[in-house]
Amino acid sequence: MPNKLTGFCLLALSSVAFSACDQFGLEDWRGNGQPAPRPKIALTSPMDARQVVNGPPSRDFGTYAGLYDPQTNILVSTIGYSVEGAPVTSAHLSAHLHRGRPGTDGPIVFSFPSLTLPIGATVTLSEEDEVLLLNNGMYVDVHTRLFSQGEVRGTVRRQ
Repeated sequence: MPNKLTGFCLLALSSVAFSACDQFGLEDWRGNGQPAPRPKIALTSPMDARQVVNGPPSRDFGTYAGLYDPQTNILVSTIGYSVEGAPVTSAHLSAHLHRGRPGTDGPIVFSFPSLTLPIGATVTLSEEDEVLLLNNGMYVDVHTRLFSQGEVRGTVRRQ
């Protein structure tokens, strides 16, 4: 008889516990099942001719600032650029974000659509490019007619 009574009590207790879990929902016990949002990541880079592979004898310089949202993979970028105190002109052909570590040239990820200062663009990155971006595997550069391989360059780093 005690075994039947013990079994009945355990069954009743299990029933109450199960209904309590069902009432609150398992998600309430574990959280909402969604990962916590990852914060946006600030990126920066000083840019100069010394960082260009086989760089030109240029004294121009620039700065890169970016804000990367790992939730959406969107990178918002801005380049400030100085041509030895002169304004940027049509002699400045293009600006790009490239794949590549310091000291190496790499393929273009995207081209900045305009060279109007400040140079700015928004792009959605692939998962592969996100890994490179967050591990010093990307750089920005500005190309000119005189220095088509790049006049200034900077490795993108976390701020």
